[in-house]
Formats: sequence, C-alpha cells, structure tokens
Amino acid sequence: MLFAIILSGCSVPDMFFNPPENRGHIIDGINDFKKEQVAGLDQNGDISEKSLDLDTLWGFIDDTLLYIGFNAYVDENYGLSYGIYIFPDSIFNSGATSDPWNRNVFFTKTGNDTIFPPFIIYFWHDGNNHSITSAQFISFNGNWNYEGISSENYNFNRKNHFIEIMIPISKIGNPDSVFVEVFTTGSEHSHPQDTSPEDQYVQFSNPDWSDTKIPLSTCGKIK
Repeated sequence: MLFAIILSGCSVPDMFFNPPENRGHIIDGINDFKKEQVAGLDQNGDISEKSLDLDTLWGFIDDTLLYIGFNAYVDENYGLSYGIYIFPDSIFNSGATSDPWNRNVFFTKTGNDTIFPPFIIYFWHDGNNHSITSAQFISFNGNWNYEGISSENYNFNRKNHFIEIMIPISKIGNPDSVFVEVFTTGSEHSHPQDTSPEDQYVQFSNPDWSDTKIPLSTCGKIK
C-alpha cells in the first residue's frame, strides 16, 4: 500500500460520473480541439527528457462539461505524474496547506504567497506497462477529497501522445470560466519539471529531482 501511495497518490475506488450520451466532444484521445480553444503554450523540447515535456494546452466549457486536453510525450518505460491545477472563475486560495499528492508544488500570485487550488487532477503514468494506473479528481473542502476518475471520463492515447478529460462543471461550482495550469512531475516530494502555459518558475533544461519546492504562477483561461 505504501508503494502505491508513493507512486500514484492515495488509493480510492474508481468512480466519477456517468457521461451524457449526446455530447459534442468525444473523449477518444484524438485531438480534435479547435485553434481558438488553445489555453496555454510552452516551447516544445525545452526540457531534455521528452517524457517530461509539455507544450500546448487546450480546453473549453460547454453547457455541462469542462474539457481539457494536452500533448503527453511520456515514453512507455517512464514513470511520472501529470498534474492539473484548476481555479474556477478566479485564482484564489482554497485554504489547503499542502499538495494532495505530496508533490513539492504550489501556486503563487505574487512570488511571496502560497496558494493551493480548490480542484486538482492527478494522473500517474506507470512505466512498467505504459498506462495511466491512477487518475484522480481531488477537491478541497476543509480536507482533500479524492475521487477516482473512470476510463469513460478520460483517455490517454499512446499512439497520438495525447490526454484528454471531461469534468462536469457542477463538480467545480458551475463557473463561467476556469484557470488551469498543467505540469509534469515525478513521485512524492518531486517538483514540477515542465508546464503549460509556460511558467517563469519552471525553467529546467534537464530534469531536476531535488526536493526543492517550486511554484506555479501562470494559468490559461478556459471558457
């Protein structure tokens, strides 16, 4: 059990929600987001380890769902985490005091403050079988609450190097817009290695596995 927690966060039952049958965007791991739905950009290849690299972030909100997609270049033998910090309508502190997967990451608006969002998504990619073995939607309401995300609600397409996910906007307070930053990191106590959008605090040309806490500071707006 300890091994599972270190690699992939807390073990929870796999449940989330039943996706509506008649929705316009299908979660199939094929990038059919539109140009105007780009929410973040980062230079491709700005970190030497391709598995950790992030570049473009897409997203949009329809009547009931938030859709997020990003390129995921992880190698089949590489274990890593993808994290998505989500702020509904504005960037504010949820009141949490630590990251729910014990990663050395937080958000800052001024460079001197420590902020944790009310909603976070984490994926763990297992390098032993080239698959996502843990996918969690995590919310803060005095404590971190963990929900497993079912495979009907996200797709990791190995061939296309793409991950996409849908979230009911009712789960995040029915906002008109959200502010989102995606990042790559490792197991417990590792910090962000790359982000989308590009972030001034996460500028590593090579992987850095020190236990230094590194903030995020740049969200893309999705509406």
